[in-house]
Amino acid sequence: PAYILEWLAAGRIGGVYLFARNVASPQQVADLVQACHAAAPSPILVGIDQEGGLVARLRAGEGFTESPGLMTLAASDDVALARQMSEVLAQEMHVLGINWVFAPVVDIVHDINNPSVSTRSAGIDKDRVARFAVAQIEGFQKHVAATAKHFPGLGKSAIDTHLALAHIDDSVDYIRDNDLVPFRVAVD
Repeated sequence: PAYILEWLAAGRIGGVYLFARNVASPQQVADLVQACHAAAPSPILVGIDQEGGLVARLRAGEGFTESPGLMTLAASDDVALARQMSEVLAQEMHVLGINWVFAPVVDIVHDINNPSVSTRSAGIDKDRVARFAVAQIEGFQKHVAATAKHFPGLGKSAIDTHLALAHIDDSVDYIRDNDLVPFRVAVD
């Protein structure tokens, strides 16, 4: 909406997030993002969910490269492929003026039916999840800032956290020794 450009110009906000509804074509996205950058008196963050697989706002049907999701990439057991695929996505985002990606998912999949994680993660093994998270972060961060998401323990919740508050019954020690591991490795 026009008020976003006004808020950017006034310095009221320091960034924007692009939803799928903001995406029609590469040129349209580039123009939209450039208008946001141009409106702001200081550099801004432009973020998007572009994990690949189920969660990708830039889709092939609109002229963008699509990537398999992280579980599919992890099934290849090829961290170099995961790194390369993330770099390709990041190059496209960078060219468009997007500088922040909300990816990778580093939650452990304790239940494949979890509505917030499912196949968006590398799996249930904490070390495998960590390895693939690092590979994706390395690929993304050649061109954009990456965000390890969501939070330790989410993969055990049956709740869609977009709709309700998750409750995790594990001990702090269990979470520290398992679910927190990929997040620590991602930060390192």
